[in-house]
Amino acid sequence: MDPVTQHLISSYLLMPLLTVIFGIAAYFVARKNRLLNNKRLIVYLLVCSIVLALPGLSGFMDYNFMPYIYILLIILYWIGGYYNRYVLRKVFSSGKEMPSFGIQCLMTVTVVLLGAGIFSVVFNLCNELQYGVWASTCILPFVFPLLYTQTVKSYFDIPV
Repeated sequence: MDPVTQHLISSYLLMPLLTVIFGIAAYFVARKNRLLNNKRLIVYLLVCSIVLALPGLSGFMDYNFMPYIYILLIILYWIGGYYNRYVLRKVFSSGKEMPSFGIQCLMTVTVVLLGAGIFSVVFNLCNELQYGVWASTCILPFVFPLLYTQTVKSYFDIPV
């Protein structure tokens, strides 16, 4: 396969396809469990993914992106992960029942994949070096606070 076709498939077809698949899965899980309002879910997915993708405009920094902006974005996405955990608990809880960890994780992973796909496309449009897929890995710490919270909760649930 020639490099142009491989780049087209990996950058512009694979990431959006994965995010659509995860979005559809999140929709059916939410519909099955009736924990979520579909309008809230769609607004949450779109707003969060756009907010995660906006720093893709930092591709205009060219060579200064990797050492400085990348580390700054990692810290910002990590802090944003804590806010995301708060939003998931406050907005999507029905009564006193919180969404399960699986649903929270599915929604967070869907938002991260959709945000990373848009981030990659925006970054590649703004940067001549075309390493948007690698630059979008700065979004991964967005998931860490959710995983950390579940780990601590599981640890304290171990009987002594």
